[in-house]
Amino acid sequence: MKRIAFLGLIGSVASANASILTFDTDGLNPGALMPQGYGDNITAADMGSNHYGITNGITPDVTVSYLGSPGGQVDCNWWSTGYSDLTNVLEYEPDGWPEFSVTLTASAGHQVNLSGFDFGNFGGSVVLPGLTVTDENNVVLYTVSNYVVGANTAPHQNFDFGSGLIGQSLTIRLDLTGLGGNSDNMGLDNIAFTQTNTVPEPTSLAVLGLGALLLRPRRRKAS
Repeated sequence: MKRIAFLGLIGSVASANASILTFDTDGLNPGALMPQGYGDNITAADMGSNHYGITNGITPDVTVSYLGSPGGQVDCNWWSTGYSDLTNVLEYEPDGWPEFSVTLTASAGHQVNLSGFDFGNFGGSVVLPGLTVTDENNVVLYTVSNYVVGANTAPHQNFDFGSGLIGQSLTIRLDLTGLGGNSDNMGLDNIAFTQTNTVPEPTSLAVLGLGALLLRPRRRKAS
């Protein structure tokens, strides 16, 4: 169970070359439901009441969904401060439920590339049962079990996937089984991702066609 702490904490610096879900959205109070539209089709740093990091990248063909535990509260929650040194995080407020997840889905002809995210704790040190990233076919692309999470007095922890985890849809799922009253102390922030095309753009197809014509053997003129 959490208590609101109004602290002036420093935000995290997330990965470059990506859209970044900073969970900076206007008008929310701690514990409010996270708006499902946050993170959809990012084309600018400021989109109405929602704000993002767009360091050298936008993701107009990716949507985001937030899901609580099956059988429990459907939506995830938003919290302002207190999760390590992060500000504005995604968490799951109901105590004792076993999971929550974030899914990034690219539209047809595109893929999403997950660069990384930050992880914070609101309470004392705990052992997180599991964290996984799966693709649209439920193939596990990354997994960690019995992960020791430091207390909120320590700096946040960062998951960096280097060149990225790629799929048409990617799901980050936190296993909170057995954490009881500490389950809502696990928070995500600064989810960084890009999009790529799986179908060549029309201009690219035109260039490929021109190249094929240039490579065709020429017939000799009859003498």
